[in-house]
Amino acid sequence: MSKSRNTTAVLEPVPETENTIETSLQHLEVDQTAATAAAIARCQAAYDQTRAAFARVHGPETYDTYPAKKPARIAYRDAMPQLSNRENIRAFVGCIAHAILIEAIREDTCARLLYAAQVALGTLPHQSHHSVSTATAKPTFN
Repeated sequence: MSKSRNTTAVLEPVPETENTIETSLQHLEVDQTAATAAAIARCQAAYDQTRAAFARVHGPETYDTYPAKKPARIAYRDAMPQLSNRENIRAFVGCIAHAILIEAIREDTCARLLYAAQVALGTLPHQSHHSVSTATAKPTFN
């Protein structure tokens, strides 16, 4: 007696499952991008508002001066997400990259902050690349 096995059913992907996984991964990517963009916007707003406040007190010509940028840089760093989960670490790194572009944080300080993010990431439990459990994670701020 020979039993016939239908192996094609095992090997063929189930379209509904593929679409669900693909949709979940796309949703996760959009959520992560949006969370990072929100964190960068929060840091940029803190930086701009602090410079504007300085200029209101000391005159509009001081907006682009070092004395105005010094407290703004502190405000930018204070607005960065806490290194408490993967989503926040991702947003934190995005904020550092943006800070380099706008010169809100000195490059040597950025290097130390990136190292802190790397260390924080290493303290988190390992996560499968296929896990979508962080789709609902929201950045937390100081």
